[in-house]
Amino acid sequence: MMIDLLSKFLAGSLSSSEALNAWPDIDDPTDDRLMKHAWHLLCHYDVDSDIRANEPAYEIRQNADLQKVLDKLKLSASK
Repeated sequence: MMIDLLSKFLAGSLSSSEALNAWPDIDDPTDDRLMKHAWHLLCHYDVDSDIRANEPAYEIRQNADLQKVLDKLKLSASK
C-alpha cells in the first residue's frame, strides 16, 4: 500500500495530503523503520511548500529522497 501511495504521489496523480490521509496507521508496532521514514519524509513534503517555493533545490532533494525510499520499499517487498 505505501509503495502504491508513494508511486502515485511521485507520479503526480496523488497529492501529499491525499497520500498521507490514505497512509496506514504508522503507530502499528509491526511497522518497519523504512515505512516510518517514508511517512516522515512525506509529512515534511506536505508542510514545506513555503520552503519549496523559495528554494527550488529543496523540492528536488525532497523528491529524490522520497524516490530513494520508494526504491528501497520496492526492493524489500520483492524479497
